[in-house]
Amino acid sequence: MSDQKMMGPMPGDSKNVAELYLAMASHFGDSTALVGHANANGERDKLSYDQLIHNAKLAAEGLASCGLQVGDRVMILADNRLEWLVTSMAITFAAGVDVPRGNDATHDEVNYILSHSASKFLVVENRTHLERVLKFIDELDALDRIVVMDGAHLTDDQVKDSSIITLEELMEKGKTAVEHGHAVVDGRFEKIKEDDPFTMIYTSGTTGRPKGVVLSHGNIMSQVEAVPVRIVRGWKALSILPIWHSYERTFELIAMARGIEMTYSSISTIGADMKEVKPHIMVSAPRLWENVYARIQHNVRSANIVRRGLFNTAYALAYVQKTALAIFTDQHLELEYISGPKRLMRKIGAAIAIMFSFLPHLIMDKLVFSKLRAVIGGRFVCTVSGGGALPLHIDEFFNYIGIPVLEGYGATETSPVLSVRRREFLVIGTVGPIWPNTDVRIVDPETKSIIYPDVNRPHQGRGIKGEIHVKGPQVMQGYFRSPEETEKVIHGDWFNTGDLGIITFNDCLKILGRTKDTVVLLSGENIEPVPIEHRIAESDLIENCMVVGQDQKYLGLLVVPSVEGFKEKDESLDSVEKIVASQEAKEWVQDWIHDCVSVKTGFKSFERVHSWRWIEKPFDVGDEITATFKLKRHVINKKYATIVESMFSHH
Repeated sequence: MSDQKMMGPMPGDSKNVAELYLAMASHFGDSTALVGHANANGERDKLSYDQLIHNAKLAAEGLASCGLQVGDRVMILADNRLEWLVTSMAITFAAGVDVPRGNDATHDEVNYILSHSASKFLVVENRTHLERVLKFIDELDALDRIVVMDGAHLTDDQVKDSSIITLEELMEKGKTAVEHGHAVVDGRFEKIKEDDPFTMIYTSGTTGRPKGVVLSHGNIMSQVEAVPVRIVRGWKALSILPIWHSYERTFELIAMARGIEMTYSSISTIGADMKEVKPHIMVSAPRLWENVYARIQHNVRSANIVRRGLFNTAYALAYVQKTALAIFTDQHLELEYISGPKRLMRKIGAAIAIMFSFLPHLIMDKLVFSKLRAVIGGRFVCTVSGGGALPLHIDEFFNYIGIPVLEGYGATETSPVLSVRRREFLVIGTVGPIWPNTDVRIVDPETKSIIYPDVNRPHQGRGIKGEIHVKGPQVMQGYFRSPEETEKVIHGDWFNTGDLGIITFNDCLKILGRTKDTVVLLSGENIEPVPIEHRIAESDLIENCMVVGQDQKYLGLLVVPSVEGFKEKDESLDSVEKIVASQEAKEWVQDWIHDCVSVKTGFKSFERVHSWRWIEKPFDVGDEITATFKLKRHVINKKYATIVESMFSHH
């Protein structure tokens, strides 16, 4: 099979994303492109590449006939479904700019985004979401028309309202335009230039108001063209992350440009969907793998002593085998320089470990871990985890048991990928080598001097922590109508990610936290909260936690208890109220925090948590955490200010 046939269309043949869509239809025709969520009967709607592009072009003509002009913004307020991509493609074909957001957005966010983006059209899913926005629609001067994806169950008044049109009616308008020789979209998208805006994604934001990130056709095409991970035509993928998020959206474009069949899933159906679809690949957030890990560990603890012993033996052998292989192939995390003789001795030791553990590991892997791999379909090639840091113990666990997790890194402002691990070069604990055609430098956040690459430093500055700055074709044009905000992060051609990291001695990027997340104690010590939070959150008793202590003498911690975890430990602790009232529960958590964050476990003395408090409700997506489960620290600090103050007021 030729590389062309295996990999699908050559994205480089397309000058813009609309032309890429046409190339998909040309290459893959009646192959299935999208498969929807299963309905109550277990049935799924499907669209072939031909159908998808045909429907999108009709909808584009409909948008044009309703007054959509070149460059107009269209907000899509919806979650993953087949019509989402049809609508998004239609906006692109009509040379518009989509402004996507999920249904978890608050009233204030939707109102702000519609107003700030001056969106001319709004697309919603159904009557429920239509009625939600109708409550404040009079406040929006720029908005002309609302498109409803699912027009069933609209009221008579809504059907008669000329400002409301269903997607089906929009496509009929487009069909009429084509039949009467009034088609315009072909002439529009052929003129789209590389620098023309493709999408405007408002960051859900871990700080302050959301900002509109303007990504061009060239930004997106640079990601589609330069994929370093092998993706094969005919593979099947699951879509589980919000499609409005830049990470999932770019992945879908990358995958579909190579003939992938994409099936929509959700957190509640992911287990059944994996068994049904038997996916080869998917992108995911760390929370998914944390949940799977917790379930596996629960099942192991609940098993009889023989099965528990088999599992632990299998994992110990996998740990030895995989760690030794990583050392032997120079894929072990290297934060310090290792001399030639020392490296040789390590490789000899690794070779011996590989030889003696190979056969026992092979047998135990077949007996134990092959069953776990079968649960996710049996032909899983890899997942790329992104949108947040993957805790090290989760990272190690899945890669050791034969479920490759390739962690990636990026930002909405960079379309989004800046680095990703490869299956053939998988350095656990890092986010892999830098993305093709992308430059990176590590900068001292205080002096702004360049740490890496620096020919005057030993090993060019590898292994030294600093702020990550990047340059490449995926970097955004800027924040919409926010030149001051743009100037804060883009200096010349360089984008300041605001993240802290190092380049390892095997030339991978390792993320160490965020500049703005850094907690500075009164003593002047700078502390990165994420490693502490990840370590503490390894407990089954803790659903979530956040380190606090800015300008204080010591660190504090907010803790969201896990009802399931406590109930497993003590059946009587079956509610948050009972957990919070239990002295024994407090002691369990106190002991865990004390034991896992200490000098003995590799933390510095000033990183210890001296005080903590319960938070009696889970952190919610859209409120305390983003769609990719990052903590909105400013929101949490403000919301629980009184509780935070109570940890420090008596000292």
